[in-house]
Amino acid sequence: MALQTRKSPYCGHCTLGSVWSHKALTPEQALSYLDELEGLSESNSKHEGESTSNSENEAYSRVLRKSSESENITVDEQLFPTKVRCRFTQYMSNKPDKFGIKFCIAVDTKSKFVLNAFPYLGKDETRPQDQTLSENVVLRLLEPFTKKGRNVTTDNFFTSVKLAEKLAKLNTTIVGTMNRSRREVPELVKSSRRDMYETVLLKTDNDNCILTVYQAKPNKNVLLLSTLHTSVTINTDEKKKKPKTVLYYNDTDG
Repeated sequence: MALQTRKSPYCGHCTLGSVWSHKALTPEQALSYLDELEGLSESNSKHEGESTSNSENEAYSRVLRKSSESENITVDEQLFPTKVRCRFTQYMSNKPDKFGIKFCIAVDTKSKFVLNAFPYLGKDETRPQDQTLSENVVLRLLEPFTKKGRNVTTDNFFTSVKLAEKLAKLNTTIVGTMNRSRREVPELVKSSRRDMYETVLLKTDNDNCILTVYQAKPNKNVLLLSTLHTSVTINTDEKKKKPKTVLYYNDTDG
């Protein structure tokens, strides 16, 4: 199928080739979304006095409902390259584009559609004192989607037992890698090295969280926290014997 370029009334020219290459949407899905936007535009043009902002909000809401089909959301950060001089432009030496504005993003794992996002603008004076920066980012991004039985997948910058407990009160589960330097991680786990592909499972006192410790490499083990799984099985038929939590994380990490 030849890739096409279609014009959206709200986003200008959208090249579907770039969307396809980033695995965001298939060409068919992207065309479907644009057709829906164009249909709304034609319908709204017939109603005099209706503001453009209202039609855009309605279009966004409909596309959002259509794309939010999976039960899992992935939260991550992304650096948008720019050299614009402002107080929140960041320099990150490990990125291909060194300068940019960092955005915190919540993405629907199935459709790869961005559900919520905001730029990191430096210290937030309105952040509650009982929330760390990473907790605040996740809770802000997920605010429209909590209390619906969804799961969120996060990396080791965001994942913590404290965040997992707060999300549990909002009927939302979490699966994410953990940084071994966190105080919540037992000292034995931080220092121990086990046989290759060996798995150790730990639970919190209230049994709400399962910590999977998987020896992925000789000098590196993976720590993965989950409130989604009540038990963890291990695929012993596979050479690497990956536990269920690791497989789930790999499938939903986005």
